[in-house]
Amino acid sequence: MAELATGDVRRALARYDELLDSHRRLMARRDPPSWVLGNRALALERIGRHDEALAAYADTLRASESAAHAQGSRYGLVGRASVLASTGRLGEAEDVLEQAAALPGSDESSHPAVIRAEWMRARLLLLRGRAAQAHAALDRQLAYLRKLGGNPSYLGLILRARGETSLALGDVPGAIGDAREALVIAQRLQGGKPRSDSAGSARLLLGRAEQAAGRIREAHAALQQAVEHLEAAAGPGHPEAREARTLLRATAPN
Repeated sequence: MAELATGDVRRALARYDELLDSHRRLMARRDPPSWVLGNRALALERIGRHDEALAAYADTLRASESAAHAQGSRYGLVGRASVLASTGRLGEAEDVLEQAAALPGSDESSHPAVIRAEWMRARLLLLRGRAAQAHAALDRQLAYLRKLGGNPSYLGLILRARGETSLALGDVPGAIGDAREALVIAQRLQGGKPRSDSAGSARLLLGRAEQAAGRIREAHAALQQAVEHLEAAAGPGHPEAREARTLLRATAPN
């Protein structure tokens, strides 16, 4: 669905719900396509509805296993790992990611499920305090995707993740550079849509990096836009939307 790529995730979720409703009416005895289930799960995750996302990724895994679709199974497992990590359950996330790694097709490095698995592996390294290893892994993945001419959505995802590791390592200019490039990609993908969660995430990273650089006015401006995009595209209850609003207050002029 175009809405998911543009960052209009709430609209994307509504469209996937419509697709599933139609499938249940017309083909009740058949599992829905795993790609529909997986993308719906991703939309739920990006909105921050974690419990529902876990259940939706479980549906993705079940349908993929029924169809003997290894990459669909990997996508479901990696998605579960991502949600578990977001809720602080790092050990469980690592276990689930190992299950994904054991599936056939792990060497299909251009497949979206494998790309997300590598991103998730680096994310867990960062969350475990191994920022240098995470940064090196993301460097390799980014170089590969650039050479491949990969999906810009994944380029933006990896750039934002590398920016996070740069911040953790104290490389503020590197974080700013990655945030700005990720923002350019998100704006290009918006396709005229007024708000994008990807653009909001990039602006949140940029605001945090500008704050770390001591440029409070620039940080506040980036965070203001982050709040507007994240609250509109993903909802005011999204964890990043709440973080952006907290930082916006902290950088407000006295």
